[in-house]
Amino acid sequence: MLGTMTIRGFDEEDRFFAKHLELIDRNASPFFHIFASNEWLIQRLETLSAVVLASSALYMVNASSQNYFSHLEVFVLLEQVSHGAIQFTAYAELRKGHTSV
Repeated sequence: MLGTMTIRGFDEEDRFFAKHLELIDRNASPFFHIFASNEWLIQRLETLSAVVLASSALYMVNASSQNYFSHLEVFVLLEQVSHGAIQFTAYAELRKGHTSV
C-alpha cells in the first residue's frame, strides 16, 4: 500500500479506484470469454452424448426384439455406451473445475 498517503493527499482516490477497476475488467475479459466458450461447448457435447446414448439404446432394444442381438449383448452394449457418456460428463466437470476461478 505504498503511495496511498500521496494519493489521499492529492484527493485522487476516485480516479485511482476507477483506473483499478478498469484494469481488472480488461485483464479478466479474455478469461471470461474462454470460460463462456468452454461452457457452451460442454453443453453441446453433453446434449450430443445424450442423443447418441438414447438413439443407440432404442436401436439395440429394437434389434433385440427382432433377434439380431441376444438380451445379454444388448445389456453389455448399453453398459458400454452409458459408461462412455459417464466418462465424458466426468471429464467435462473436471474441465469446468479447472477453468473456474
